[in-house]
Amino acid sequence: MGLSRKHLIEGTKASLKRLQLDYVDILFAHRYDPKVPMEEICRAFDFLVNQGYALYWGTSEWPAPKIEQAIKICEKYGLVKPVVEQPEYSMLEREKVEREYVSLFKDYGIGTTIWSPLASGVITGKYNNGIPQESRANSSWGWGKLAHKYLTPEKLENTRRITTEIGALAKELNTTSVKLALAWTLRNTDVSTAIMGARTIKQLEENVRALEDVSKLTVEVEERIEKNSSK
Repeated sequence: MGLSRKHLIEGTKASLKRLQLDYVDILFAHRYDPKVPMEEICRAFDFLVNQGYALYWGTSEWPAPKIEQAIKICEKYGLVKPVVEQPEYSMLEREKVEREYVSLFKDYGIGTTIWSPLASGVITGKYNNGIPQESRANSSWGWGKLAHKYLTPEKLENTRRITTEIGALAKELNTTSVKLALAWTLRNTDVSTAIMGARTIKQLEENVRALEDVSKLTVEVEERIEKNSSK
């Protein structure tokens, strides 16, 4: 575990062997590691890119100041810089993409591969009246744990209000909450790609069709979403 040079190099080689690939497009540093000097992290990723194991590298859930520190170290020593961050982003989770990372987008052109655009399924409204036994949210770990942060006694009422209003708006636009929520993230020019967690082919097909709804996000619609989701 961690981002030491040893682990990054050995872990990358082992992953590529399991995946039966010669290289990956992007190699992510998942979570910042305070125990490893930033220069060591940057030099290790530079080595991996120059050796052909990855085309680019990026960060995942890093604080903005640490991403900027990595970029500056890479610029100082002529190393390959991180080009993308992988943050959580949805109508219910907006702080990093819309506030913390703004200067990174503007000053360095950092891209994003967002995850949990449906807030672990909470935005669909399926948890408004309780958590189904068979759902992923009915778990104390992983995606279940992520969903629960929106379903605490302190947040549940606000979550229900937002998801109910988004559902009503989706009906007005002749679409679904899922497609509207995904389209809303994709309309953000700082979002490069979105990771989706579909469990069935039907869900995957619906998610992909969210691209059709981006054009429905007029100024008026965005203002209504902003009013409802930012309270």
